[in-house]
Amino acid sequence: MWEMFYCESAYEGLMEAHICVGVCDGSLRPQFNGTCPLPYQKLAKQCWAQNPEDRYCFWNGSPPSVSVLFSTAVDFLSTELLPRCSP
Repeated sequence: MWEMFYCESAYEGLMEAHICVGVCDGSLRPQFNGTCPLPYQKLAKQCWAQNPEDRYCFWNGSPPSVSVLFSTAVDFLSTELLPRCSP
């Protein structure tokens, strides 16, 4: 979700082995800055929870979470992402 929002690699410059270990042990997570809406950040961080039981499940998700993703995507695509990612 971080890479979709920022349109760049979350771990640029890190070795693949370090990324794998850090993500698996929970010590490495990308950081959001103030440009990302808080509901989107909250949902992403829920998906990254170290304990699998704490992770958000889209199949059982509530409509507000789907609406957070949809509204964030529409707003961001129209104002930020398309201008930055266009050739």
